[in-house]
Amino acid sequence: YDISVIGDATISDATLDTLFIAEAFDLVRVNTETGGIFMLDANAGLAGVIEITARDFNAVTDAAFADIQGLSIADIDARLANSDGVDRPDGILRADTLDIDTTASQVFIQNTVAGTDFADRRGFDVNTLLISDSGGTVQPIVINGLIGGVAGIDTIPLADIMSTFDAASTINGCLIGNVASCSPIIINPITPVNPVAPNDDSRDLIEEGLDPEEGPGTLSFGAGLLEYLPDAEFGAEPLIDEPVTGAGNEDLWVDPDCPSGADPEICVVEPAE
Repeated sequence: YDISVIGDATISDATLDTLFIAEAFDLVRVNTETGGIFMLDANAGLAGVIEITARDFNAVTDAAFADIQGLSIADIDARLANSDGVDRPDGILRADTLDIDTTASQVFIQNTVAGTDFADRRGFDVNTLLISDSGGTVQPIVINGLIGGVAGIDTIPLADIMSTFDAASTINGCLIGNVASCSPIIINPITPVNPVAPNDDSRDLIEEGLDPEEGPGTLSFGAGLLEYLPDAEFGAEPLIDEPVTGAGNEDLWVDPDCPSGADPEICVVEPAE
């Protein structure tokens, strides 16, 4: 026999010891469009225990239930991310503790809001989540919701899963066995060291050019990158200060005092002995 929850089952004024049990031989299913199980104290806070025992547990819409039959766990995860238009941010299972024991197989809880990012998803809202498989099988788990007010991938280490779950199992769209695959990679931008901000003076110098008659001075580029000095600052130092090992072609040596227009042959300077 199966149990189907098609309306809201609400227990008010519950205490931590209040227990709601749903036990079926085959399937316990909550229709997320119309049904829900809520264990609340006098202040509408989470209280009591929802205990579910069945071969399978599904909290999904009629459409999703039909679609997921025979799908892989990865495809079921993708399908149950879609809320089918349901918008129930408080979820459809609320209690201090949710204890699910499937005797053979699956635990599926569909997202109950439009958002599909890890932290946006809803479905259950509990302080403690227990999942076990007394049948000893490899258990497929695809669930969405909050644990202790925590959302997204941070719920995964808070879930107490006592079964051998399928490797493709997810909580809030992230692989239970590989949380690191869902963590964002943050690359720090490179910040320039001592960035130089252009100023009006530097722009004028670039556009108008430099006037050597204005004398020596320092051009301001915010960090003193360039310094302008006139030619006179270099003095009369020789351009070559290393020993010269060759005299060149002696036939071309010419007396610097040779009159202009004179025959070059009479102005040849004889090399020193």
